[in-house]
Amino acid sequence: MQKVFHCDAPREKYHCDAAFVWCFDNRFQLGFAKFLKRLGILNSDPIKIAGGAKSLASPDREADREFVLDQI
Repeated sequence: MQKVFHCDAPREKYHCDAAFVWCFDNRFQLGFAKFLKRLGILNSDPIKIAGGAKSLASPDREADREFVLDQI
């Protein structure tokens, strides 16, 4: 069997500087990455869902808000 991918994951405890709700649309990814770096946020966890934070601010269904909160 041929090995096609190898990744050494760090063994130390994971630390996240920030988590943010993000849309699947990556058109602003580069600018947002620069913004996070300027703030000193190196390890971030994006929570990518269709519509982004709209599901929290004004969901069409309450179940949408609950789904996002469960992901966070």
